[in-house]
Amino acid sequence: MIESFKYRIDGNYPVVTLQVSQHFWLRLLKGLLWSLSWSIIGYACVRFHGFTILSSAGLLICVLLVLAGLFVVNLSAVWSTVWLRPDTLMWREIRPFTWRVRSFPLLALRDFGFGHFSHGGPVLRMDVEGTWYVLAEEVRQWEAETLLMEIRQRGMSFPSGADQRAHAATPKFWMLQ
Repeated sequence: MIESFKYRIDGNYPVVTLQVSQHFWLRLLKGLLWSLSWSIIGYACVRFHGFTILSSAGLLICVLLVLAGLFVVNLSAVWSTVWLRPDTLMWREIRPFTWRVRSFPLLALRDFGFGHFSHGGPVLRMDVEGTWYVLAEEVRQWEAETLLMEIRQRGMSFPSGADQRAHAATPKFWMLQ
């Protein structure tokens, strides 16, 4: 069971700040070891065989495998900050190798809280006009409900989502680009 999902809520209405962090330490360590191993193999391939066609092809394959490991590392840790204001929602996501900032009108937010990916499991997510933005993975439903209750206690409210989901089209899932 993953116990790395943490959050902190600061402020009261009109500005509430939600900070969410999640770390998959085992996956991060495996990704780093994978990348390090393939880096050493790629170096050894060129070091001992020179720049021949075969060693260059081996080096290219090793570089691709190193990048795959770094991609896994990038997905293994996330720090998100959500600023809730009466009319806007601003979201900053930081990962080991990437970061992004997005801003949405609060009225574009269709649902916020627990969701279940058909191919990935339970998540804490924001549904903005049909696009799901994932704040944390492997989140239990009671944890998401507790988080929403604490945000409501600070004076902010979200759309309920239950009645809107019935009218919504199939959500688009946000992927790393």
